[in-house]
Amino acid sequence: MLSSSRLTILADNVRCTHGATSGELNEDELFYMMARGIPPKQAAQLIVRGFFGTVLERLENPMLQEHLGEILDRKLNL
Repeated sequence: MLSSSRLTILADNVRCTHGATSGELNEDELFYMMARGIPPKQAAQLIVRGFFGTVLERLENPMLQEHLGEILDRKLNL
């Protein structure tokens, strides 16, 4: 499922849409990692961490990046 988010305010009229992205892990990525000896659970955790890592990199505050990265690692048991 993929959609976009937008908020438009014109005078007294307000329109808002909300979107989210979700999906399954890429089977090719899982296969690649498992073929190199990484257990399936750890491979999935690393793929999720990589996805969120690109989001964290966009944050301008390095301390916030590090803090959120540590929280994410704890949640993923990394």
